[in-house]
Amino acid sequence: MSAVFGRIDYREPGAERADLGAMAMRLAHRAGIEEASSPMKVKDAMDSAVFSRGALGALRSLSDAETPHAAVMPGSAALVLSGSFFSQADDACPEGPAFSGRAPASALFSALYPLRDDKRGAARVLRRVSGHFAGAFYDEASGELLLFRDVLGAEPLYWAATQRGIVFASEIRALLALREVRERTRVNLRAVDQLMTWPGPVAPDTFFTGIEAVPAGFMLVFNPKSFLAGSSPERVVFDDFDYPLLKDRRPFGANDDPRPWIEEFERLFTRAVGRRLHGNPAFLSSGGIDSALVNTVAKALGANDMHTFSIGFADRAMDERPWQRAVTEAVGSVHHERVVDTKDVYARLPDVVRLGEAPLKESYNGCALMLAEMVRAEGFTSVLSGEGSDELFAGYAGYLLNSEPPEEEAEDPLEQAEEARMRRRLWGDPTFFYEREYAAHERIRRDLYSPDVAERFERFSATARPPVNLAMLRGRHRLNQRTYLDAKLRVADHELTDHGDRVLMSQGITGRYPFLDKDVLEFSARIPPELLIYDEREKYPVRAMGAKYVPKAILNRRKFSFVAAGTPDLLKLRLDWVEELLSRENIRRAGYFDADAVENLKKLYLRPGFRINQTYEEDFLMIVLSFQLWLRIFEMPDFS
Repeated sequence: MSAVFGRIDYREPGAERADLGAMAMRLAHRAGIEEASSPMKVKDAMDSAVFSRGALGALRSLSDAETPHAAVMPGSAALVLSGSFFSQADDACPEGPAFSGRAPASALFSALYPLRDDKRGAARVLRRVSGHFAGAFYDEASGELLLFRDVLGAEPLYWAATQRGIVFASEIRALLALREVRERTRVNLRAVDQLMTWPGPVAPDTFFTGIEAVPAGFMLVFNPKSFLAGSSPERVVFDDFDYPLLKDRRPFGANDDPRPWIEEFERLFTRAVGRRLHGNPAFLSSGGIDSALVNTVAKALGANDMHTFSIGFADRAMDERPWQRAVTEAVGSVHHERVVDTKDVYARLPDVVRLGEAPLKESYNGCALMLAEMVRAEGFTSVLSGEGSDELFAGYAGYLLNSEPPEEEAEDPLEQAEEARMRRRLWGDPTFFYEREYAAHERIRRDLYSPDVAERFERFSATARPPVNLAMLRGRHRLNQRTYLDAKLRVADHELTDHGDRVLMSQGITGRYPFLDKDVLEFSARIPPELLIYDEREKYPVRAMGAKYVPKAILNRRKFSFVAAGTPDLLKLRLDWVEELLSRENIRRAGYFDADAVENLKKLYLRPGFRINQTYEEDFLMIVLSFQLWLRIFEMPDFS
């Protein structure tokens, strides 16, 4: 449990110490400290470094006091870190920091300090860090500040420019604690359109203008010269998913033996689970193969006194308790479950919007919050989950589409040509399909905005430019292209941020993700795409290993895509706060969405028998509702 924050002033020095304290109080929950607690508790959990032009701070759990998250050379330089790190004693890593496991900040500081004038060298060091991390390195002599974030963005990090310099923090709420940031921010329309288009916003965009996310796998370099000249920071990519080019790989054929690949996956995944068993963590049990594999491998490694946690539903169509219990019985865990209905999930929507600092397109974060509260109530401060398996090992239905050669689409020639142009712009390939027809989707989005906002659509449209670096898609297998997109657009800044970090950290809980271990990540990029969907089964490496560990009831069940109930069900509850936020008056007053379009959606969603297939269709009304909530919670201005 940890957080980082700070400010560097390139014009006249200001009240850095006071600002540091204000930001620390907003981040107290990340150290397991209640936000209303005494400032003395926060002070005890804080490591800090103050220089002539700025100050940096880090929060750590008081239960982990022997693990500082800051390294300081007084009057010279400092490093602050958040996240979790793993020993590299078994890795051939001659230039990477050799973490002992108890002193990540000092180890990384020792590796970075000699390279403070060598950005490429610093990038090589960061690439070899094994863990989920974010941090800041400041060199007083040059005034240079480095902000960095791991390849998956598991640890959040945000920054904003002020009149005097740069401020940064693990959560946006800490930046909003500073008046000079809060008074200048407005609604970022590009992030709103990204939410309607992709799984979530895409870094560096956030929903707040003037506040940016450090992109996953990037190092940002700030210095006095560039700041005073009004230039953007230098952006250095230090880590990314680098899939083999088609021309450099040999296809996996029918006569090839998959066993060596499965054996290597088992070795790496078992080690990944073992790395995360320290400190008596809890375990999530969703009823699917991914969490089941995490739990059964942990048991095989000798985990004792295991506690598993799950959410069940009163609605049998959504309930996975029989499969959850099959896993808990197999590992002999003490199981904790909570049965909820849709009212319980919807009741937590304001909470998860506040905690996530963002509007949402689905309600399931409410389930995640209830799980986190259960884990915290039992005294645990970390939890293992199966996050990331579907994205890295081709577990979604869409991967089957991309495993076959593209078919000629039978549609209107003009629409087909428009969609091809859109795909070429977004993916560099007019035949590549990712999730939906984006040309038609663009028209739907534009019509949902108010006329005043729609006039500016070309300036903020999410589909005006590629959301990822097209060079990383070019020349790769289609399954690898889709995996890359899911890693960048779904896992980073969404599943691991608003769904993972924010919800868990609100309860002072660290998420641990064996499928997202660095060694497992690198293996997933090397495995032949033909082996990801093999023997007519998706996610074959996971299933093949699972045959050795996971109960057959889990292994053989049809894939179940969990989706929490959407706004068609929510509207039927006639909740006062929902009707008030979605009223014609409130929609018109805020000015971002078209009141008539919202009314038409409400009428459509209330039709008897109307359903949304959330796997393939957008719940636009959930986006509008959560956006209206977000406007109110964060006191954002109406559109003007």
